[in-house]
Amino acid sequence: MSVPEGPPIESTIIRGQSLVIIAILSFAAMIRPLGMVPATFLAFMISILGSTEMRWIESTIAAVLMTFFCVLLFVYLLGLPFQLWPRF
Repeated sequence: MSVPEGPPIESTIIRGQSLVIIAILSFAAMIRPLGMVPATFLAFMISILGSTEMRWIESTIAAVLMTFFCVLLFVYLLGLPFQLWPRF
């Protein structure tokens, strides 16, 4: 039995995967001291850095919209008691 010819398999790109894991861990570390809004926004920005096609303006707009959606969903629609902003 012969192996079929085809495009070579790409090697795993560690940058994107590691930045997504870092974003998840940083969100977990930031949610209590910073609140949901800054922690969510920063986690999205960190995970977006993992993409090779990242553009700052579109990434910032996407992070703001996703943060707004998360606050709307978890705080207002589901009624979960998240702290939204840091307490000074």
